[in-house]
Amino acid sequence: MTSDQIDDLPSALRCIVYSSTQPHGLSQAALVALAAAAAAYNAAHGITGQLLHMPPYCLHVLEGPAEPVENLFAAIQADPRHHGLRLER
Repeated sequence: MTSDQIDDLPSALRCIVYSSTQPHGLSQAALVALAAAAAAYNAAHGITGQLLHMPPYCLHVLEGPAEPVENLFAAIQADPRHHGLRLER
């Protein structure tokens, strides 16, 4: 990586890892729609990461510019579809 590329990086990056369980009754179609909406939102806000989903458990890594990642995590914390949400890192 060149010094110019380093200068172009956001000054404050954030990584959040959390786990949760999904409520019973969330259909496959609802999960697919949620994943599509999340992918579009994340792309628009420079957020990347990884989701491991083994019903009913989820482990999610969010990374990107600090403010969008923190705003997204706040929305996830308020989302009633997440149960037993636990910040792992």
